[in-house]
Amino acid sequence: MSKKIPVMYLCTALVTLVPIAGRLYYGIPVIILINFLMLTTTLFDYGLCILKIDSLKKTYLMMFLVGMVLFFRQILIFYSPMVALGLGFMLYIPIAEVLLLGDFFTEHKENLANTLKQNMRTSLIFSLYVFMFFLLREVIGYGTVSLPTPSGVFKVVFPSFFTLSPFIFFASIPGALVLIGLFYGIMTALSQYADILHRSPELRPVKTLTKEKRKKSQEKNETPDTDVNTGDTMLSEQDKGMRGNFASGEDN
Repeated sequence: MSKKIPVMYLCTALVTLVPIAGRLYYGIPVIILINFLMLTTTLFDYGLCILKIDSLKKTYLMMFLVGMVLFFRQILIFYSPMVALGLGFMLYIPIAEVLLLGDFFTEHKENLANTLKQNMRTSLIFSLYVFMFFLLREVIGYGTVSLPTPSGVFKVVFPSFFTLSPFIFFASIPGALVLIGLFYGIMTALSQYADILHRSPELRPVKTLTKEKRKKSQEKNETPDTDVNTGDTMLSEQDKGMRGNFASGEDN
């Protein structure tokens, strides 16, 4: 996968998170798990490349990913049993994100540092979208912000002006799909705007070079410059004085 991850892949990966309840205390463990899996799987994949194990590479990767999820689940149970119980088998969903966004199936690998940098950069960008996705679902849908704690859940409740929030729709699965559609539109617009800004300096190179040449020529008093707009010759004050003295000598 190229370094510039298409918006489509980010949104496709977000769709797999729709079945998870729209609570931030579920989203934070998922974000940590995604980055943990991306880091360990990149190292494991590089080890398989060194050992030149290609025939069963996909099988080994899947077994490793499942094993890492089980290991992370035990840590989560030790930290917050309630959150681990609420997520249940949903903890295996981040495996799809890691396989979709990571660079594990290309034939020609770069060195470990570049591959690790590329995969972790992609994982961190995706983690930002996941965080915004869960945060918006909870704030808009429920009017709360909740964090996982060892004793359960720490929740901040915002004041509500409605008996039943009209935005509770975004906390549901159809509302989550609509929210992902909005994410896709915003990210596509930002991506196109960034491309325009990246290409804009290349649209006027001639004008910039002409101004620089005119400035250098005027400072050194080498040759008279020509006005770009009118085409008239521009003389320095010294040249005008010399020509004036020469003309007065001829009259005498």
